[in-house]
Amino acid sequence: MKHTAKALLSLLLAALMLTGCGTPAPTDATTDATGATDGTTAASSAAAETPAETEEPGEPTLSDMIAAFEARALSDFRTVYTQKDVCPEPALSSYKKFEACATAAFTVPGLEQSIVPQGMDYWAEMGWMLISGYCSDETKNGGKGSALFAVDVESGKMVGEYYLKNMDGTYHTSHAGGVAVTKKNVFIANGGMLYRIPLTELLKQCGDVSIVEEIAVPVRASLANCSGGILWVGDFQYGSSYPTQEFQKMKNRQGTWYYAWTVGYVLDETTENDLKPNVMAEVEGQNYAIPDYILSTTERIQGMAYLPEVGQIVLSQSYGRTNASTLFFYEDPLGQEPHTHFELNGFKIPVWFLDKKLSTKEMPAIPMSEGVANVNGKLYVLFESGAEKYRLGGGKQPTDTVYAVDITKW
Repeated sequence: MKHTAKALLSLLLAALMLTGCGTPAPTDATTDATGATDGTTAASSAAAETPAETEEPGEPTLSDMIAAFEARALSDFRTVYTQKDVCPEPALSSYKKFEACATAAFTVPGLEQSIVPQGMDYWAEMGWMLISGYCSDETKNGGKGSALFAVDVESGKMVGEYYLKNMDGTYHTSHAGGVAVTKKNVFIANGGMLYRIPLTELLKQCGDVSIVEEIAVPVRASLANCSGGILWVGDFQYGSSYPTQEFQKMKNRQGTWYYAWTVGYVLDETTENDLKPNVMAEVEGQNYAIPDYILSTTERIQGMAYLPEVGQIVLSQSYGRTNASTLFFYEDPLGQEPHTHFELNGFKIPVWFLDKKLSTKEMPAIPMSEGVANVNGKLYVLFESGAEKYRLGGGKQPTDTVYAVDITKW
């Protein structure tokens, strides 16, 4: 990983931190008969027996924990899941645009153990991609429910695996449809909720990690993303099988009805959960976190990436194991006047339609795209087609690979 300063700090901090998934880094110091280490005289050792008055050490910071974590042996991290190729690479020749821009980045973890990958977001401070998924056959993962994986983007190797636990101590078994990483938390999105886990928990240990807060949102919470200081969470909506709430129905600027939202929350660095202190309010008998922004979107959206550096928003659309996916690119509208407003319990929220007027390009891709994430200007795309239930169940062109799309080539 490219974390030179933190790696140097780790030599000092590793001995102080609690052990977790791996093993603390060894030191080269030896001790002589006086109890002093090499290069230390007995006299100086004796003088050191009278401790100077010092302040009690405080709780380790997130940066401290990152440094200590990096000092551990990555080979010790895997205990349940593997990261192995399970299917041949699909032919991309039918998807010329995707083929021209996409390169294989790394293999999705957990596919041998029946994980179905869903959400994905990038933890820049660690250089990790965090990927969520559910298990379609829990006899293969020991009944540990839904999972979160950490993959080092530079090496492509899995460096951590986590088994999600509910606040009551039971294993979490939702689809874990979206992942969003802030500077303090990772949020798992599903079933109208954001499930919060402090990032420090991922650095203490691999294995079980507990959800510490459940936050209701006014969308299905099928997807999530965090970029540019905004936490996004949105809907997968499709007909009567995947409905949204009646108040989300909106007619876009071409006169087409949209039924899905992706809502944005401006992060607040002063709070533990990254949301504004007064964010919760009642809407039609339900307490929701009231968003700062609403993007009204088309149907069948599986993932979203906000790329403020290049002024683009990307939606990942797919449905069905034999149907092509589409990556929709839109001009970032947040600097423009809102297209309309929507009122939730007295809060007037700006709305923008991701419609044809904002569309900049579309890229067809192999079936079953899921989460997408921005990594240093490249768009990483996750597919669920490599999951056992799909690759052995009639899926077309299954892949076990996360692809990196260089959007500057198109």
